[in-house]
Amino acid sequence: MNTPERWTHHRDIRAEVTEWICFSMDEPGELDAVRPYFRNVDKIAGMPKGQFIAYNRDSGEELAGKLF
Repeated sequence: MNTPERWTHHRDIRAEVTEWICFSMDEPGELDAVRPYFRNVDKIAGMPKGQFIAYNRDSGEELAGKLF
């Protein structure tokens, strides 16, 4: 989902997503929208720009990475 307001997508659509790739998020609305689907979403808050955490909902696995 790559829109200015990602959390505005209907929850039924968000529930079908099996993998989340989250970059730096600080807005409470963004974090709260992802929280039901990514149990450790609080790790994202304040992450440096360019870093990300990928989360697989089916396996529970996380992968951290850095683009720049």
